[in-house]
Amino acid sequence: MRLRKDGEETRRRILQAAAEVFGKKGYRDSTNAEICRRCNANSALINYHFQDKETLYRLAWEYAASQTIRRYPFDENISQTKSPKEQLYGRISALIRQNADPFCFDMKIWRKELANPTGLLDELRQKMVVPLRREMGRIIRQILGEKASNDQIKLCTMSIISQCRVPIASRIASSLDSSDCFSNQSSVETSSNSLDFDRKSEKNSIESNRNQAFLEVDIETRIEHVFCFSLGGLMALRESFEK
Repeated sequence: MRLRKDGEETRRRILQAAAEVFGKKGYRDSTNAEICRRCNANSALINYHFQDKETLYRLAWEYAASQTIRRYPFDENISQTKSPKEQLYGRISALIRQNADPFCFDMKIWRKELANPTGLLDELRQKMVVPLRREMGRIIRQILGEKASNDQIKLCTMSIISQCRVPIASRIASSLDSSDCFSNQSSVETSSNSLDFDRKSEKNSIESNRNQAFLEVDIETRIEHVFCFSLGGLMALRESFEK
């Protein structure tokens, strides 16, 4: 039993380290050697647990995405017992918080993937993203009404998600600290081998993003703006359908 737990912890440490490295450098510029140094493991362990770099890349992104969902869950805010408008607010809130958090490494990996595509994540992303997009569409249809066409639902879904994913700098980035990076995840906070998140490097990255941003607002203001802007557009469309 102890060996199994040790093996699971080693696997988790490698996935966490890989997510950080891939998020910082992308697939092609990352090496197993750097990942090993980051999690204090040897290359034999990576080969044992993951066989090759491609498999490690896919599983690291999937692991990071699952951690992001745990940190900012959709279901917590969009219970179907709530009104469609409340569900829309909850989904927008989760999407923006995920995007603004510098420790959501799946977001960083995906940005690198967009800049320099490998195609290795396409199938996994479809598997994870399509259901989330479909759920957003369901909420939007409830707000727009049954007169809205499927194409209109898809366009509205794309518009709202795009607003949430734009990497505008937020004060949440400066308030985050590696010590509470995954504070809600017992598997990380109880580990004696928690990884060093390289605070200086992260802070420099955050400051760089700030300098490139055309707008800096606190996270709550941004959530409120995107929600009100999106809801206003949806209600105007609904009104046009009903004329």
